[in-house]
Amino acid sequence: MEEKLKKHQPKLLAITHIPTNSGLVQPVNETAKIFNRYSQLYQEKTWYILDACQSAGQMKLDVQNLKCDFLSLTGRKYLRGPRGTGALYISDKVLNAGLEPMFIDMRGAEWIEKDKYKQQPDAKRFEDWEFAYSTVVGTKTAIEYCRNIGENKIWQQVKLLSGITRNELATIEGIRILDRGAENGGSVTFHVAHFSPEYIVSELLKRKINVVASYRAYGLIDFDEKGVEWVIRASPHYYNTISEIEIFIEALKEIIKIK
Repeated sequence: MEEKLKKHQPKLLAITHIPTNSGLVQPVNETAKIFNRYSQLYQEKTWYILDACQSAGQMKLDVQNLKCDFLSLTGRKYLRGPRGTGALYISDKVLNAGLEPMFIDMRGAEWIEKDKYKQQPDAKRFEDWEFAYSTVVGTKTAIEYCRNIGENKIWQQVKLLSGITRNELATIEGIRILDRGAENGGSVTFHVAHFSPEYIVSELLKRKINVVASYRAYGLIDFDEKGVEWVIRASPHYYNTISEIEIFIEALKEIIKIK
């Protein structure tokens, strides 16, 4: 990545911290070091956005250490907030450079002359006039809940439970774990030979166990490299217990055996 940055000097470096269809955790601390060195040489040549959709609420995020210009997150994943909400961190460097969203309205800027407007000086520049206050309050509550428990405690529990899940799934014949990388997060992805994802999901739901299916169209390159058309994703969180993981494993064994 360091070589390609220097060679191509792109407009944007975009990294997904934890992909949707894999437990992989990208080494963003190493990325921060590389990008920081690069930025010293090339100043505002390249902007860096980190997609923390899956990692927010799962692990601690510190934008000062991550060295990103933007960090985006959603409320409905591991933060357990309302669907349709999210947040965008914008660095002072971005604001000082005068960057703004593609569409800017009366919240993000002040119309001062016929052909002239004045940007908001702060991150409000990237907000829209219309948004649902109730979901903003819900997101605030979800963030407070997460921080009160402690992000480091949550991360340790998530890693423990997802690790147990992967180890147990690996013992079941016909199941292939599809997570990769030196570090894995809470999303456990696997494929079951000779079964349809709809059948697996529906049978588990009958037993009040919630998993989701992801399909090739969600990540063509990743799925083709793994040689599958779909995966099942199970995502233990801190409120889950080891006994619940055991129930899930036994249910899956039963479902495969039944058919």
